[in-house]
Amino acid sequence: MRRASTSAASKQASLERARARGVTVPAIILARPHVPGNIGATCRAMANFGLHQLRVAAPADDGWRTAPEAVARCAGADALLERARRYDTVVDATTDTHYVVAASARRRATPALDAATAAASLVEASRRGLKTALLFGCERDGLSTEELYCADAVVTLDTDREFSSLNLATSVALLASAWRQADALKAPAPADDDPVALADEDELAALHRRLEDELRGSVRDSALASLRRIVARAAPTPGDVSVLHAVLGALVKGR
Repeated sequence: MRRASTSAASKQASLERARARGVTVPAIILARPHVPGNIGATCRAMANFGLHQLRVAAPADDGWRTAPEAVARCAGADALLERARRYDTVVDATTDTHYVVAASARRRATPALDAATAAASLVEASRRGLKTALLFGCERDGLSTEELYCADAVVTLDTDREFSSLNLATSVALLASAWRQADALKAPAPADDDPVALADEDELAALHRRLEDELRGSVRDSALASLRRIVARAAPTPGDVSVLHAVLGALVKGR
C-alpha cells in the first residue's frame, strides 16, 4: 500500500512539474477522436514525456472525459484528462496558437518534416515565446483538408510501407518523445526583463470572427484559413489586433 501511495505521489509531482512549464511546451490537439480509450492513452503518453495541455476538438463521444476506458488507460495521468479542454472545431482549438505542426501522411504542396525536424521547430518557436501545438487527426480518416489548413507545417512518421497505420496514442508518444529530446538539447532562452504581452485567445477569436464575417464569400475558405495562420504566426499584441481591426474596417468601408 505504501509503495502504491508513493508511486501516485511521484506521478502527481511529475505532472505538476510539467504543468509549471506552462505554454513553453506544445499543446496536444486531437481532432474528432472516436474512441475515449485513445484519449486516455494519449494522456498517459503526454505524461510520459512532460506534456500537459490536451485539447479535444469535436469528440465523437460526449462522455469521453468520464468514460471508464479513458480513465483506465490514463494509467495515473487522470489530471490531464480532467483538465483537458473541449472545442467544437480544430479552428477553435488552434485560435490562440502561433505555430502548429500536424501529423499526417497526406500529401500537401509543402514537403513534410521528419519527426526530429518538426520537434526542433516546435522547440525553437517556444523559445521565441510562441504558443505551439501538435495536431492529430481522428482514428478513422486522419485530418481533413480543412483541418490541415489550421497547421503551419506537417510531420510524417517514417513507418513500414506495409504497416503504416499507427494507433493515435502511439503517434502522440513518438512525436512527444522527439520533442522531449529536442527540448533537452536546446539551450534555454535568455531571460526577458520586459516580455511583450501577446493578444489572448478571446482577442484573437474576435479578430478571426470579424475576418470571416467580412471576407467570407469574397475569398475561398482555404484563403481564410491561411490568413488565420498568418495572423497567428505573427504573434500579435493587443495593439496589433486593434490596428488590424481598424485596417479591416477601412477596407470594408471603402468597398
